[in-house]
Amino acid sequence: MMNFGNKIKELRLKNHLSQEELAEKIYVTRTAVSKWENDRGLPNLESLKCLSNLFEVSIDDLISEEDIEKDKEIDKKKSRTFYIGAIFCLFITMIFSLLVHYLQNKYLQIPCIVGMFGYIILAMMSKGKYEKNVGKKILLSYFISRIVVLLILIGFVVYTLLTLS
Repeated sequence: MMNFGNKIKELRLKNHLSQEELAEKIYVTRTAVSKWENDRGLPNLESLKCLSNLFEVSIDDLISEEDIEKDKEIDKKKSRTFYIGAIFCLFITMIFSLLVHYLQNKYLQIPCIVGMFGYIILAMMSKGKYEKNVGKKILLSYFISRIVVLLILIGFVVYTLLTLS
């Protein structure tokens, strides 16, 4: 059974198109086409529709359940990386908050604040595209947990700022 990347490459070559030409026809970048052909991701629904129309094949013929599962695994790995980064930023924030307090050095607030913003950004990015749909069922608890952690971080930063004033 041929995977999505091989199917796209075969259809592209059969139609005498370069990656650049295919990208232009379906309004994506050449890098996106390369990513698909090398099985590093799947196109969004709009791009799938364009590919289906261009090559005159059904979406089901283009993409299989196995391709979707592989894409989910790639998404999980990316999410895990962002999650580890978020935890690291949280750790940095807490360490520097304590250092600001004990050393009374206001310049140590900079990594503390950067760590807080890093945590917020990476924590939001750690939710994979497949997990987002599942998360809607427990949306309230997701937002409450994020707000609680954010309030704790803000508390650390405010505390360190007030102790140096």
